[in-house]
Amino acid sequence: MGTSEQRESVASAETPAGGTTGQPMPIVLAYRADERHPTVERFLRERWSGDPPLLDIGDGDEMFDYALAEQHQHRGLALLAYLRSGLTAAETLGQVLERRWATLEEVPSLLDFAAGWGRVTRFLAPRMPGRISVAEISPRALAFQRDRLGVEVLASQPVPERFTPPRTYAAVSAFSLFTHLPERTFGPWLERLWSCVAPGGLLVFSTNGEEVLMGDAALDERGFCFQGVSENRELALGEYGTTWAARHYVASAVGERCRGALSLHHAPRALWHFQDLWVVARADREDEGAAASSIAAPEIAPLELSLPAEGYLDVCIQKGPGRVEMGGWAIDRSHPDQPPEITVDLEGHAPVSVPADRERGEVAALLGERYRHCGWQVALDGGRFDPAAQLLVSATTRGGRRTLLHLSALEGADLVRRASGGLEETRAANLHLRAEASLLEERIAWMQASRFWKLRNAWFRLRGRSD
Repeated sequence: MGTSEQRESVASAETPAGGTTGQPMPIVLAYRADERHPTVERFLRERWSGDPPLLDIGDGDEMFDYALAEQHQHRGLALLAYLRSGLTAAETLGQVLERRWATLEEVPSLLDFAAGWGRVTRFLAPRMPGRISVAEISPRALAFQRDRLGVEVLASQPVPERFTPPRTYAAVSAFSLFTHLPERTFGPWLERLWSCVAPGGLLVFSTNGEEVLMGDAALDERGFCFQGVSENRELALGEYGTTWAARHYVASAVGERCRGALSLHHAPRALWHFQDLWVVARADREDEGAAASSIAAPEIAPLELSLPAEGYLDVCIQKGPGRVEMGGWAIDRSHPDQPPEITVDLEGHAPVSVPADRERGEVAALLGERYRHCGWQVALDGGRFDPAAQLLVSATTRGGRRTLLHLSALEGADLVRRASGGLEETRAANLHLRAEASLLEERIAWMQASRFWKLRNAWFRLRGRSD
């Protein structure tokens, strides 16, 4: 968490489960917008146009806590990870909605279900003023969203039958909900959210697919797996854990629970490069969708989206007073055979661009052989390197979409040198790549500091395992 002097107590109100407003209570902020953190300021200049979104972050926000832990309590890197993930999800949802409506400004209404503390909502609210409702089970999160983000709030319930919103919505989104539900509530919650969609509207939700199964997780004969592990501290692990579902399982659930569905679209790993995205369209009239009501598993159509590049700055090492070396990897899932262009922009130095086309066998081992050549390395020479200088690393796809991979002071980038474990796996995965021992040891030294392996091991730590 941030230090106490970085938090602010704000008068707010608790929203109990019944939906009425109780007595005012303080809401503590983990970040307040008027701090004007340099990383946040640069992030907004790079990624946002128009009036800035509300950037306050509530002290109870588990996703910000997770970002802090994952970034070794480095506040600037955690702020970047948190805001970048929220904006990415908002942009992805925006693409989906703009396939049905021309712009977000034309979407009549949106229910953002399981919206938490507004990681995504904060980037949608400026473009959809007065047309967003959020549902969440945490009263503190609801109070924060209502009082700080200015959206309508609805108290969610532990069981779907008790969630009864006052109206239907043109669009209903549920990100990172079905990635946590056990099978006994997976279908009922799908049916309940579908009942909230107005005629002609969309239900957009995400799941963990079979491609991202980890450790000892395995799908059962129906294509479903649930384990009682989660970052949420308030909900019982038997009710809110970690869930994986095969494509055919989700399609069958939609066929059974989403009566009147006109179509079903799917994009694998389209949300945060990890979660599968699903879009179910409701017919304008009930009779139009009558035929679909009897289909056990509707046909899955591909959902074509413009996806951002995926990648990381793995290593940043200062070698002597006048040289900094850095490297990482980046891929374009939409065009695996076309490496993104990496641009390294260090304050006080001319930007350097290189293609992400170097061999990275360990990335291929986890993501697939098509991504074997996705690495990049850059060396900056000359002059004195200021530890406070801002380092920005971006990846641009052949389609022209630019993605921010890293943004911090140079001293913050140095954090990625932390050893992450997994050295033996790295060594084994790459023995065939280097015949000469000297080259092999140099390669392993780079990967020992790899953020890629740190993220992999962070997943196992979250699940109570270590490799």
